[in-house]
Amino acid sequence: MNSERRRKTMSSIARPLRLAASALALAAVAFSPAIPQEQSLEQYIAGKPAVLQPQFNELVAGGQRDSVLNNMELASIALKHGLFDEAAGAIDRALLDIMQYYGLTEDALKARSVWFEEGSKTFKGEPYERAMANYYRGMLDLRLGDYDNARAAFANGSLQDAFAEEEQYRSDFAVLLFLAGWSAEKAGSGALANDRYAELAQLRSDFQRPPPEHDTLVVIETGKSPRKLADGIGHAELVYRRGKHFKDKYASVDLGQPVEAYPMEDLFYQASTRGGRHVDRILEGKINFREGAVMRGSALTEAATVFEDVAFSTQESALGDVAAGLSVVGSLQLLMAQNAKPRADTRYWSGLPDTIHVYTYDSKDAGSDLLQISYLDKAKQPLPDMTQTVKRHDDGRGGGLVWVLSQH
Repeated sequence: MNSERRRKTMSSIARPLRLAASALALAAVAFSPAIPQEQSLEQYIAGKPAVLQPQFNELVAGGQRDSVLNNMELASIALKHGLFDEAAGAIDRALLDIMQYYGLTEDALKARSVWFEEGSKTFKGEPYERAMANYYRGMLDLRLGDYDNARAAFANGSLQDAFAEEEQYRSDFAVLLFLAGWSAEKAGSGALANDRYAELAQLRSDFQRPPPEHDTLVVIETGKSPRKLADGIGHAELVYRRGKHFKDKYASVDLGQPVEAYPMEDLFYQASTRGGRHVDRILEGKINFREGAVMRGSALTEAATVFEDVAFSTQESALGDVAAGLSVVGSLQLLMAQNAKPRADTRYWSGLPDTIHVYTYDSKDAGSDLLQISYLDKAKQPLPDMTQTVKRHDDGRGGGLVWVLSQH
């Protein structure tokens, strides 16, 4: 029984065990000082596909601080080279680490604390990046016909989209709702599918739910990832900008005649909003805190000086005590301001696309397993040099998937 067929038999309950085993396997090699006796670290990396070896070296060099990001980037590279098992392992390690950041561990508390510079935190990803990690996990499951685990992954992605640090925001990640609905319907869970498609209709009212006879899903990624940039005094503010140096904005599928795929998700929109509300800058709250603390601390220490002068001239000991108290409080405020270092964390998952498009069809009407994928620019003018011919992948359970990753 091959590895893909074995994974088809896994239940949703087995997912946490798979995550844990995958993470521990690499941790023992890459991050633990106790390297297995039968294999050195160099031998372990040398045994990986050549195209992934530089990223595995980066994963080791970055340590725990950058492990989530480096595993995300490793997954992107593996996917683009058709190394699906390696991609699954990297995504599972990233997801396990992400889960650990929302507990009471020292790293979890540090990652959320205002007392540590943003750039020194252990990377856990922004909500859209964590959601996309679950998107890729679900897509890998869909490829194997593991509809239940796929639906669970897409649902987890929606939760990550809704969760943003200290507040809960409305999840509006449309592609995750669509994929959860598709997975539920293929698994025979009609009620769950109806719920997800009903939620999707609130976000994409012009999208038509696929008819039941459609057995093949087409997912096309275009463009480049949103970018994170530091801005403001001391580079303390984080701003988002759309990816650059790409032309492909739209995509079409040719099954006898070209039909434009539906642009279901704009990742720049997801990066730059929280629950549909546009974000101008991030860390503004911390900047206000720091500036407020400086102002309060300076005012209190200046007041303490005044009280000290009055106490000295009048020989009033009570005023001296007040001055001492103000001085202590003022010094604490200044210390707080100094320790709250608001430097923006500009690390981001560069392997993500700009837009995700979807299309569905009935394979019995296609006449061939080969599809032509064409790309168009923002003005919907064709980009002939990017045209691809791809083959429908049979998931072994009566369904099919055509998954076209970004060419960038």
